Amino acid sequence: MLPEYYAVIGSIIASAGGVYYAFLTLRGRVKPNRVTWLFWSAFPMIAFAAQLSQGVGLVAWATFVAGAPPVLVLVGSLFNRDAYWQTRQIDYWFAAAGVLSVVAWQVTKIPNIAFTFSLLADILVALPTVIKTYQFPETENWKAYAVSAVGFLLAVLAVPEWTYANSAFVLYLFLLNLGLAVLAARRPVAVVE
Repeated sequence: MLPEYYAVIGSIIASAGGVYYAFLTLRGRVKPNRVTWLFWSAFPMIAFAAQLSQGVGLVAWATFVAGAPPVLVLVGSLFNRDAYWQTRQIDYWFAAAGVLSVVAWQVTKIPNIAFTFSLLADILVALPTVIKTYQFPETENWKAYAVSAVGFLLAVLAVPEWTYANSAFVLYLFLLNLGLAVLAARRPVAVVE
């Protein structure tokens, strides 16, 4: 296990991946799904608040950093018309499920349940981007996700005590970014007619 301050270093590295993705969005080199990125801005902040209420230390900042760069990506996609992916009906269904998860958290007001619903909501709104990246890897940039994955891995390795609140969200962020990096690194599948 690394010293806990490595979580802050990892958060900075993960943030750099997100800022790089925002830059690529402004340049029109990636096509973010706005539904995913809107909620990726919000849900980590909910998880961050739940972690803080449970006394999670520096590792919680990795969760906060997960929500900051998506705001830049979302804004960037609004400035560049070519830098967004067409939203489909299924994206709205995932978003609705994510919102219902947040409502369930509000009803329970129990930190671990809030944390679980926030994590579930984030997973649900990530699915449109995971599906898009699987089907159209050329619309993403594997390097941005890989940099973020490295940062979140450092945060995972700096978890001081393996509790649900300390480790679940940052572990999820590592696995999600690693998975997106692998999917985006693939070559588009040739369609045989």
